[in-house]
Amino acid sequence: GDNVIVIAGDLINLKGRVTLAMFASPTVLVKPLGVGEIKGDISIAIVKLIKYFEVGDYVKVQAGEHKGDVGYVVKVNPGAENKWTAHATARVLSSSLAKEFEAR
Repeated sequence: GDNVIVIAGDLINLKGRVTLAMFASPTVLVKPLGVGEIKGDISIAIVKLIKYFEVGDYVKVQAGEHKGDVGYVVKVNPGAENKWTAHATARVLSSSLAKEFEAR
């Protein structure tokens, strides 16, 4: 599943991996990463989640000007005040075009 981060609510900044997503469901099951005190998967509303990327991740752009382009994340900009938001972007070094571009 996708790596995600919680951007709203009590679990803000929790990083995890989606383990189950049901079609048309408002929630997904997420396995928390790097948190020892939370055991098992938790249900989180999809409106509170965004995809989470780190430098070195290999990604494929899903929409927009660079749709279909693939490459490695070389820089991540979480958003205003360095807090993760829905406006987070990643600078990607394209595998096929030998150039960098920014994607959200």
